[in-house]
Amino acid sequence: MSIREGENDNSPDSPEEMVEIEEQSIIKDMKTLQSDIEGAIGSEEHLYKGIREGVPESTIDDRLGSIQIYLQDDIEPEDRTLHEELQSLRDHEQQLQASKPLMEHHQKLLNIIKDAIQKADEEIKRLEEVVEESEKNLQGEGFSHEQMEDLIRKDEQEAQTIEEEIERAREVEKQISNS
Repeated sequence: MSIREGENDNSPDSPEEMVEIEEQSIIKDMKTLQSDIEGAIGSEEHLYKGIREGVPESTIDDRLGSIQIYLQDDIEPEDRTLHEELQSLRDHEQQLQASKPLMEHHQKLLNIIKDAIQKADEEIKRLEEVVEESEKNLQGEGFSHEQMEDLIRKDEQEAQTIEEEIERAREVEKQISNS
């Protein structure tokens, strides 16, 4: 083996370091996505409150616009970024097959990330449905108080699930750092 080959094992381009960098980036992006989803949920709750209180339709339209901005400008691009980073992580996973202990940690994190992305995708779809449903309701269809409460509870559960996924990712990250 040449001296140059030995240097490559510790270079930032080594598979292990690339995976570690990508994992850090994914965790950061998951936090950003969580924050964006929480912001959209806050806008959604504000929307429901306005509907309950009989706020003028123009104000409701503004609130719907706020949710759509979260979806289009923040949540959907961040979700796409996470999908791209996950694919990159999968690509590097093949390079790490020789390192079994690291692969076990990597696989745990990969599974956590897949779960978190799936939950984020579900939340995005749900928020899109809320916008669509709210637009229909503004056009004259009924929207019961129970339906609003159910949606708010579902929002809170989704936010909690995302927080738990991020915490699981942090735990695996600590395990990887300690190994």
